[in-house]
Amino acid sequence: MSVIFALYSCIHDEVYASPDSSYSKEYASKSLWKEDEKYIKNVMKIYFEHEEEIKKMQGHPYWDYSVTRDFEESFLMVPVVRAGNVVSVLKVPRKGKMVYFIYTSSVEEINFFQNLISARVKKAVNNEASGITSRTECTTKTFGVWMPYNENDADPSSGNGYWQYQSVTTCKVFNDLCAGYLDENGNCVGFDGGGYDYGGGEGGDEEPESEEENPCEKAKTILADPAVQAKINELKGQSKIKEEQPGYGEKAFVVNNDGTSSSMIDGEEHLVRVGSILGQQGVYHNHTPDGIKMTSPPDIIKMLHYALSQPNGNITNGFLGLVGSEVCSTCPGGYKYHNYVIRFSGTLQELGTFTSQNWDRKILMNDYMKTKDELSSDSNYANYKYGPLTSNGLEKLFFATLKNMGIEGKVNLQRIDNNGTIQNITFDSNGNSTAIPCP
Repeated sequence: MSVIFALYSCIHDEVYASPDSSYSKEYASKSLWKEDEKYIKNVMKIYFEHEEEIKKMQGHPYWDYSVTRDFEESFLMVPVVRAGNVVSVLKVPRKGKMVYFIYTSSVEEINFFQNLISARVKKAVNNEASGITSRTECTTKTFGVWMPYNENDADPSSGNGYWQYQSVTTCKVFNDLCAGYLDENGNCVGFDGGGYDYGGGEGGDEEPESEEENPCEKAKTILADPAVQAKINELKGQSKIKEEQPGYGEKAFVVNNDGTSSSMIDGEEHLVRVGSILGQQGVYHNHTPDGIKMTSPPDIIKMLHYALSQPNGNITNGFLGLVGSEVCSTCPGGYKYHNYVIRFSGTLQELGTFTSQNWDRKILMNDYMKTKDELSSDSNYANYKYGPLTSNGLEKLFFATLKNMGIEGKVNLQRIDNNGTIQNITFDSNGNSTAIPCP
C-alpha cells in the first residue's frame, strides 16, 4: 500500500498543466479504448441537470476519461479531479430505468485513473477479457505507462525506461440477487440514496446492440468504399478463370485499420499470402472455379487471427471476405457470385483460447471436403446430385465446419447479394439457412 501511495504522489505533477483542462460539459473521449459514448453522454446530461444534488465533494468529473464496461448502457467509471489530482472515482450503474451516482475511494482505482490522465506515454494492452461465473461477468481493462529513467528523454523508442501496467475491473450481475452492483471482488454493494430516471432506458436486463458492435454497420462501412467495390468486382472476374486459362489462381486485397485498402496481391492456385496482418482489419480473396465457394477452415483461422490483432480489443473489427462464382445460364452475365464475410462474435477470452489451439489443418480440410461431398449428394443442398452446392448448401457447410472446429455460435456469417443487400445468415434446426437483411 505504501508503494502505491508513493507512486500516486510521484505522478501527480505529470497530469495536464491546467487543473480544469479536462473539465467540460462537452464530451470528447480521451480513453485508450472504445467506450459506450451513448451511455456516457446520457449520464452527463443527468449529472449536469442534478449536479447540486449529486456532487458530494470538491473536484469535477473528467468525463473525457470515462471508462465503460461494454456497450449496453449499464455502467461507467469516471475520475473526479481536484487541482490535477484524482480524489475519487464516480461510478454510475444502471438498474432498470434508474441510474445511481456512487463515489468510491479505492486506491487502486484512483491510481488507475491518475495514470490514465497523466501526460506520460501510454498504450492500451489488448487483453480485455471476461471471467464468467454463475452470477457475474467481469471485464478488465489494462494499459501501460512508460516510466523513463531520464525525464529529458521520455520517448520509449529512444530512451531507457520500463512499462508500468495498470488495470481496472468491473463486474456485471446476471441475476436479481444483488439490488445494487458488484465491486471488483464480486461483493454486492447496495444503492445508498435515490436514483435518477435514465429516460429512454428500456430496462437493465436488455443489452442494446451498439453501432460499433453491429456487424451490419461494419460491413456497410467497408463496402461503401468505391475502391473496395472495384476490387471485389476484380475478384469476381478472377474467380471465373479456369485452371487451363492464363491467370488462374487466387488473389486478395487487405483493408487497413485506417479504412484504406491495398492493391491486389497475387497468389497461387489455392493460396494467397498477405504477409503481416498488423495494422489491418481484414482481407478479401477469391476461390477458383474448381474450389468451394465458401470459407475454408484455414480462412476461418485466418479471420480469428485478424480479430485478435485488432487494437484496443476491438475484436469484431477483424474480418475475412470471400468471392466465388459458378456458371448460371439464368443469371445476369451468365454467372452467379457467392460473396461472404465472416467475423468473430465471441469474447476476447474465447478468442485467445481459439487462436492458441494447434489445429491440424489437414484433418480439418479432410473433414470439410467430406462434408461438402455428403451435401452435394443431397438435392436439398446441391443444384443437382453431386453438383455444385447451392447457397443453402454452402451455408450448411460453413456452420458444420464451425461445429467441427468447436467454435459453433462464435462466428458471424454475412452474405452480400448481387444487388448489394447484406444478409445475416443463421441456421435453423431443420437444416435450412435463414437470411435476415440488414436494415
